[in-house]
Amino acid sequence: MRFPKRSIAGKFVPATNKRTKIYLDKNGPFEIWKKGDTKELPLHLYDQYNLHALIRKRRPLTVLELGSGFSALTIIHALRANYEEGIATNLEAVRGKVWSLEGSKSWADNTRAKVPAELMEYADISYSESETILINGELCHTFKNLPNITPEFIYLDGPNPYDVRGEINGLGFTQEDGGNRAVLSADVLFYESSLPNGALIVVDSRFSNSFFLRRSLKRKYKVSFNHGHRIWLFELKDKLPPLSIF
Repeated sequence: MRFPKRSIAGKFVPATNKRTKIYLDKNGPFEIWKKGDTKELPLHLYDQYNLHALIRKRRPLTVLELGSGFSALTIIHALRANYEEGIATNLEAVRGKVWSLEGSKSWADNTRAKVPAELMEYADISYSESETILINGELCHTFKNLPNITPEFIYLDGPNPYDVRGEINGLGFTQEDGGNRAVLSADVLFYESSLPNGALIVVDSRFSNSFFLRRSLKRKYKVSFNHGHRIWLFELKDKLPPLSIF
């Protein structure tokens, strides 16, 4: 079966399957998916559907996004929908917020410019340099200025390897031949010790990064992988021992 194309950010992008189309027609943030810079990567409808649906289902109040873009708009839209639903159904109406971190100042500005004024209270979109570091002998990178939050939901899709600065023993993420080394963000590791049980980490593609996380994360996770759309989920299933009372 073929589905009609929807105009997204000035381009027509086909819906990938029936479930995606039905969900986005009903719930999708088409009105805020606006095109910014002409070099912006195209929108992938399934990725946005999956992200929006996860936020709506899990209802996190504190979201960390590593790498901004259309996904930031999708998260903001879902957080607003959760808040408005809470008011309408007499649920606890607490406004969630996403801290979106970008390794390129121009792309951070590009994303921020697309957020409608009335939705800015759901987001903090900022720029931070990303630097090369070593963790357990592995070359990886982290943002220099991470948000001081305890996220319940983390979406990992950045930074661009060309935005990572610095070298260790001559090795960096932009290579001498002009190519780039596989991205290996270690930012999640800094948050792991304080993540609440049930926290979800979503990694968009980034196979090397996902394998790095599987090697490096210390707590217990249920790990799943969508082969068709190359999305990794790490759901924290840790149970803290009972407290001793003195």
